[in-house]
Amino acid sequence: MLLFDEYGLVMNFEQCVLVGSTVRSYLAWLKDNDKIRAVFTDNQLMWSSL
Repeated sequence: MLLFDEYGLVMNFEQCVLVGSTVRSYLAWLKDNDKIRAVFTDNQLMWSSL
């Protein structure tokens, strides 16, 4: 079940942008600190643990 569905929340455009930005920032931090790696597979960005 999706997190917003589980808590009865409704996602709007502004929240979507904020959440997306937050997640991308955290993924970038994890990559910069060698916690995860980014790989392009079939033209899609995929993240995996090390």
